[in-house]
Amino acid sequence: MLGSLGLWALLPTAVEAPPNRRTCVFFEAPGVQGSTKTLGELLDTGPELPRAIRCLYSRCCFGIWNLTQDRAQVEMQGCRDSDEPGCESLHCDPSPRAHPSPGSTLFTCSCGTDFCNANYSHLPPPGSPGTPGSQGPQAAPGESIWMALVLLGLFLLLLLLLGSIILALLQRKNYRVRSEPVPKPGPDLGRDWSVELQELPELCFSQVIREGGHAVVWAGQLQGKLVAIKAFPPRSVAQFQAERALYELPGLQHDHIVRFITASWGGPGPMLSGPLLVLELHPKGSLYHYLTQHTSDWGSSLRMALSLAQGLAFLHEERWQNGS
Repeated sequence: MLGSLGLWALLPTAVEAPPNRRTCVFFEAPGVQGSTKTLGELLDTGPELPRAIRCLYSRCCFGIWNLTQDRAQVEMQGCRDSDEPGCESLHCDPSPRAHPSPGSTLFTCSCGTDFCNANYSHLPPPGSPGTPGSQGPQAAPGESIWMALVLLGLFLLLLLLLGSIILALLQRKNYRVRSEPVPKPGPDLGRDWSVELQELPELCFSQVIREGGHAVVWAGQLQGKLVAIKAFPPRSVAQFQAERALYELPGLQHDHIVRFITASWGGPGPMLSGPLLVLELHPKGSLYHYLTQHTSDWGSSLRMALSLAQGLAFLHEERWQNGS
């Protein structure tokens, strides 16, 4: 514990002893590594503690105390191996030197009078300005975890908000480019959809990814490639036509917007036939589903945010067709 302080060498250089040698209090707590008893002559002061030591190589005493929240405990007292700055002090005025553990600070002092290291003049409380480890209030581990969870929740909320904005801009772009209004539900709206759309015999339905109010999204295959199939019931023809119009807008191809493949009709069974949108299938599914099932690290979160931002910037671009 004390070796890291670099205070004294255990083998002093061969020098002549000063004429009037200094006498200091000598003490070493159990378990302390190293000893400074070779820096002086231990005096026979009887069985009581502390003992005394007469310095051989300096006129300077030292003391080390370990200050905790409860009390100050002496660790070492004895002679220094040489006179150095601080040894001219008449009293032991400790200063902080190390922080061996949380809530614990080592203080040392040097002084130049007999038995001056017997007692210290003052020790500041742990964590006060100037003591090691007193950089200000720190959050407890539990508080840090809760703070990280709150920040992650805010970040995920931002991602969902950006996704909603992208969907709204897609709908706005459809209204701007196409002059005709979005079809509204009516008795004649779905009259020709089964004639217009062609069935794809090679389209296979695998499993349901998500069910919504107007459609069911399936994972499937088309010509051996994985695709997402959005199946609409006959009563939701208006929603099908509106979304199809969005995906068929000219110039809508972008790396960060799902790719439209084709429109068709059919279903996983004869009783479930209806209009279909065949889209590119992302391996990790929808952003909403992924965020509800996984915890994203910082790097992945930044990549998702960048992808959303690039798609959003693309949708904000002004694009003109036929003067409008």
